[in-house]
Amino acid sequence: MLPRSTSIEMYEFGLFHLDAGNRRLLCGRNPVPLTPKVFEMLLHLVRRSGQLVEKEELMRRVWPGIHVEESSFSHNISVIRKALGRQASGESFIETVSKRGYRFVAPVTSLDRKPQPLCIAVIPFRSLGAANGDDYFGVGLADTLINRLTNLAVLTVRPTSAILTFGGPHQDALEAGRALRVDSVLDGHYQLAGDRLRITVQFIRVSDGKPLWAEKFDARVTDVFEVQDAISEQLAKVLELNLTREQEGMLSRHSTASQESYHLYLKGRHLLRKYAPGTLAIDCLKQALELDQDYALAHAELAFAYIILGPSLMPGGEAMAEAKRAAVRALDLDPDLVEARTTMAMLKFWYDWDRTGSEELYLGLLSRNPNYPMAYGGYGWFLTAMGRFEEAQIVLEKGLALDPLSPTALTDMGLPFYFARQYRSSIEWFERALELDPYFWYGHYRLGISCVMAGDLDRAIPTLQRAQEMMGNVSPDFATALAWAYAMAGNRPEAQGLLTQIGSMEGPNNLGAYDLAAVHLALGDNRRALQLLALAVDRREKWVSWMKVDPRWKRLEAEPSFTDLLARIGLSPSIRTTSKNSGRGK
Repeated sequence: MLPRSTSIEMYEFGLFHLDAGNRRLLCGRNPVPLTPKVFEMLLHLVRRSGQLVEKEELMRRVWPGIHVEESSFSHNISVIRKALGRQASGESFIETVSKRGYRFVAPVTSLDRKPQPLCIAVIPFRSLGAANGDDYFGVGLADTLINRLTNLAVLTVRPTSAILTFGGPHQDALEAGRALRVDSVLDGHYQLAGDRLRITVQFIRVSDGKPLWAEKFDARVTDVFEVQDAISEQLAKVLELNLTREQEGMLSRHSTASQESYHLYLKGRHLLRKYAPGTLAIDCLKQALELDQDYALAHAELAFAYIILGPSLMPGGEAMAEAKRAAVRALDLDPDLVEARTTMAMLKFWYDWDRTGSEELYLGLLSRNPNYPMAYGGYGWFLTAMGRFEEAQIVLEKGLALDPLSPTALTDMGLPFYFARQYRSSIEWFERALELDPYFWYGHYRLGISCVMAGDLDRAIPTLQRAQEMMGNVSPDFATALAWAYAMAGNRPEAQGLLTQIGSMEGPNNLGAYDLAAVHLALGDNRRALQLLALAVDRREKWVSWMKVDPRWKRLEAEPSFTDLLARIGLSPSIRTTSKNSGRGK
């Protein structure tokens, strides 16, 4: 038998509540912002309340394998003390034990909290003897099961993004389950031979490695949907889920009757998640829709592909318009499709500038689908762009709790700090993402931009160069970011040279006027920067929605024409967000 739920680690002291799982400290109902390392230090002290914690122990716990300067260590303790203030008695929460360490001296109560749903993972099905290039099929099998199970609020299911790194031929299922912090894991293999398909699955409890269920399925390739139905139904029985009739229908729901269309959808989705260059992902999804024009899930994925890839392939506004057409069609076919509703919430924000409508969609999504990480990510971005940084942190933390090993989710956690101009805190989150995946180009890109604003140009430029090398020249965005970094560093020849190079990319690629404006502003040409921002608004480029909080436009905030541009997209003038840890941003 599986445990019916998992507990959450929470503590109470004074007016504070510390939620270890969600990495949150609350004073009453108000969140207390702490950087990741500061939070880890506080958590360890609270866990050892009343006991002496040696400095060396804290260092090993918070900075494993890293040398930390005494000044940095003392600074973090000072930050904690400042955040907590003093107890009602007037005493500090933390006592210093001279030359040894620290002791958390305030009374601490460990709190019981409502148990969370059982958490499971479905890792990619691995091929036995399949040809190279069809790894998308094994990921697709897992992805389909994940999507079905995610719709059941009685379960927490790790998303596809969390399990992609666990699909190697020699992957140990228990090791994957422990890394993903789940109660149980579904592990599977498949073998293709002509038109025959054999799938072997086992469902394993992570705590003791006990197999809870195992079975083999032999079928024709054209019967893969029936195999997926059988696996879903067996899992529901093993987990003793008391499902409603509607939930039972979700487990056996087929988005298409065409096997060929389904395989093209899986391939397109796989290519999109790998950021394959050019139109490969979009082409696969279009081919899937040629075979089944009523394939709602493929329409929703095509909409998402246009949001992610479209702006590098066509003018930004055109890409968003294509995305909206696909999302509308998906919702016409299936009004409750969570993928389509999430994409539409993004488009209402990015393209329609309908912020009220976007927020209503996000809140409805999270109410009905509380275990869907992408909705938390999208809503966190929305809140950040609106300047509601503390709310954004809370929402993004919930998404991270569902997908704790996602470099994307960790990078997203740094965005509210970056746009609040707390660059050192944002850098810590981006570094955490890169510790998890050193080859994560988006993490390098965000880290480089934050380093520019923090004034660390010596680190920023090679970091942005690394991001560009990882992604090649599929988009001018990286060259634009480098040109901006050189301009911020005062290196006009390099910046101007890159601008010339970017101009030669125009061809099929669309030059983002929004980012080019930042280069010209850094070069001192305010007039050209404002012209380009106006062009970006005319084109409805997606980053325009961030203009209110983007720290690059600080020099323009007093310009009437900048205020007019904000008004054109329905935004009030930028809120001023500065912080002591913001660095030397220019």
